[in-house]
Amino acid sequence: MILKEICRFGKTTDMASKLRLITTHDLCLYKHVKLRAAQKEMVRIKDFHNKLKHQQVTNLDAADYYGIPLSLFESSLDH
Repeated sequence: MILKEICRFGKTTDMASKLRLITTHDLCLYKHVKLRAAQKEMVRIKDFHNKLKHQQVTNLDAADYYGIPLSLFESSLDH
């Protein structure tokens, strides 16, 4: 299954190339919080998506949790 995203100009792009795993450090950068707060946020994201403790969180999961587009979430992580 290929995930597709519709750009604002009506073109579709391959979203599978944009997916990546995120870490608690990524959440630290996004939320501007300390590591422990980011770890708790990671647990909340996993609960939101009914993931088990050992399962990884993708940037798409986090963007969905925060209710923002994937591109906005990724741009906030780029320095």
